[in-house]
Amino acid sequence: MSTPSLASKIEAVLYLKGRPIGLKELAELARDEPEQVLAALATLTASYAQRDSALEVVEQSGRYCLQL
Repeated sequence: MSTPSLASKIEAVLYLKGRPIGLKELAELARDEPEQVLAALATLTASYAQRDSALEVVEQSGRYCLQL
């Protein structure tokens, strides 16, 4: 069994929380460094854009959320 990528972990956290989350809290929940979380957020955002998905990662006042 493979370990989920950091982007997958962040996607799950954003989905389950259902509210905007600050970078520090997101890094704590994902158990990784904020710099790595920012890179994974960029990867996740690009992934949604490439899939032509109804979902997107949105940054609002320094907090991140997953929205339709």
